Formats: sequence, structure tokens, C-alpha cells
Amino acid sequence: MHTTIHTHLRPLALAVCLLFALGQAQAALLTAGNTGADSEAGYNGNGYMRGYQVTLSEQGDLVSATVFAAAMDSTPIDMVFGLYSDSAGHPDQLLASTGVNTISGLSKTDYTSNFLTQPTLLAGDYWLLLSTSSSYIAGITSTPTNYISTAYSYTGSMPSDTSGFVPPYMASSTMTLYLTYATPAPEPTSGLLGVGLCGLLLGAGTRQRRRARRG
Repeated sequence: MHTTIHTHLRPLALAVCLLFALGQAQAALLTAGNTGADSEAGYNGNGYMRGYQVTLSEQGDLVSATVFAAAMDSTPIDMVFGLYSDSAGHPDQLLASTGVNTISGLSKTDYTSNFLTQPTLLAGDYWLLLSTSSSYIAGITSTPTNYISTAYSYTGSMPSDTSGFVPPYMASSTMTLYLTYATPAPEPTSGLLGVGLCGLLLGAGTRQRRRARRG
């Protein structure tokens, strides 16, 4: 009887410990911006920089930016993303930028670039902007969003000075353009509870094993 109880308790304890360990190790990835696409549109590339106001629903660490796009011909297109703070509905300070990525191919696909730094962002409004070396095609949805398209010659980097940006306006459609960020890991209280439960179960199993030996 004691041996049977121990046989059941020990796998259960190990399973509980594993579940809590996995829960503590993983943080959720969230997106901000437009992830859908039900149509497409062409956008002028070199000479313009464009983007949208995006809203983070909670605090998190910046990870990457994505555009759903295609080249207009066989010529590859260089691109770079920048994330800006918001000041009264206008892009303000450059918070982070990506390295150069390349749009190639005539079929639209997701092009994702990791940010070179991963600042922790508070919940709220930001601006995700894209600069490219040439014109491109991007997926869009008919969702009105605060939009900016300002003159800027592609350099392979994003400008920190936003004083010359034109005012944003409410666009009738939105490009498939979004950022990904990671929420903080769970609070340690759940981990402490898991450690305590693991200890109780493993301890019970050990006691049952000792009793079995005595018997």
C-alpha cells in the first residue's frame, strides 16, 4: 500500500514542479499596430518615411518590427524601422531602431527586423516608422489610424530630429505594420507557491517510501 502511494505521488510532484518552472521562465509576446491585411497599396520609397501611431496595452520590452510587403520589381529594397515616443499626437524622441533588412520578391510576406536595443516601454502611445530605399507594395486594412508621411531620403538609419516632420493626420487605411514586445515575467509569488507545493508533495513521497522500507 505504501509503495503504491509513493509511486503515484512522486510523478505528480515532478509534474507540478515542471509546470511551475515553465510558467516562471516564459514571458508573453504581444503586438501593437496593424497585423491584418485584406488589400494592398503601393508606397513611394526613397524620399519619404511613413508610419503609424501604435498603442501598447501594457508595459513590456521592445523586441522587433514587422511589415507585410513585397518589392515592385526584381530590385531588392533596403529598409529600416524606428520607434518614437509620442508628444501630443506627434512623433517625438527616437527610442530605438533596427538594423537594415531587405524586401525582395514580388509576393507579399512578413519582413521582421529586431531592434538593436530593447528598452522597456510603458503602456501608451508610440510611433512606428519605416524608411525604405525604394517604392514597395504593402498589405493594408480599411482601418482609420493616425498616420504620418514625411519627406526623408533613405540613409540606412532613422533620424533623431523630428522637428521637421509634417503633422500627422487620420488616414482611411492602415498598412500592415506592427511591433512585437515582451511582457515582464510572472511575479515570484506564484513561483514560491509552486516551490512550496513541490516540497510538500516530494516530502510526502519520501515519507511514504521510508514507511514502505520499514514495512
